[in-house]
Amino acid sequence: MKVARLFLAGLMVLCRFSSVGEAKTVDLGTSGEWSIYAYFDNSTNMFGHCGMTTGSKVGSESLTLIVSKAGYNIFLDSQDWDLPVGETFDSVSTIGSDTWTGHALVIYPHGIAMTYPFESEFGVAFRQGSELDLQIGKFSRSLKLDGAQTATSALANCLDQYMPSKNPFGPQSTPVSNPFK
Repeated sequence: MKVARLFLAGLMVLCRFSSVGEAKTVDLGTSGEWSIYAYFDNSTNMFGHCGMTTGSKVGSESLTLIVSKAGYNIFLDSQDWDLPVGETFDSVSTIGSDTWTGHALVIYPHGIAMTYPFESEFGVAFRQGSELDLQIGKFSRSLKLDGAQTATSALANCLDQYMPSKNPFGPQSTPVSNPFK
């Protein structure tokens, strides 16, 4: 079983970057049910992360995969939730025969976050898998990963463009300038 450690400091930084009004995003299009984007901090114009997001076909949750310097970050949120910020829950994430255990951190009343280091191979499984099974505390959900392989190719292009040294999906290339400068 692969163990994913939650990097609280890294997630708190990501939470700050995710604040409404502090973000500039570049829409990189859609792939199936996934919307792909690049995020830039509004106050510094610095690149933050590449991400892809989709809605659940089962419940009211929205799933976002972000690739940043901290690794792979999964955010699951729902407007139906009212969670205590800062609380953690044991979590188990399974894709195919691969399983990761760790903790999910409540980052705001409607959302939780989990981080997986690059060396955990989570991104490879996510890209090639057909379903992500999540067990977070007493909550469980299976989310289809339809179109994730094509969407992660677009995510890889984003990483090539803005963060080539941390692209787990493709070859490294020279980064381009920030489109907001």
